[in-house]
Amino acid sequence: IGSASTLEEYTKNYIEVVGSTSMLHGLAGVEAMCLVKPRENAEELLKKNLIGKSWFGASYLSGRVTTHESCEAVHKCLQREDKFRVLEQEWKQNCAKHFPYSAYFEGSRVAELAENPSSVLKVQSALDSLAIQ
Repeated sequence: IGSASTLEEYTKNYIEVVGSTSMLHGLAGVEAMCLVKPRENAEELLKKNLIGKSWFGASYLSGRVTTHESCEAVHKCLQREDKFRVLEQEWKQNCAKHFPYSAYFEGSRVAELAENPSSVLKVQSALDSLAIQ
């Protein structure tokens, strides 16, 4: 990153290097790029760095790089801009697939928890055994 000669080059390198290890850093890099280079297409950069990345791959999930909290933070950021409505919905659907018990993302198994309270205990037990907080 440090070998960049311009702010635009530094930002591009930041997105590629740091943004590939953290979705929130990637999002920050995209925002920075749009400030440095106002004509840059923010939606295309976001698609490439959020939807196009394998944030829901096994290594990101098991390494806790991708968490419900980070996915929610990205979603809230996308919600701020009406022009990202389609991208925001796509992100929400991706997150709902990977977090099926998420009320925030309206996961497919949320209703099951509401209808069967004993399911909550099973989920809590699973979370405890995985040490997820």
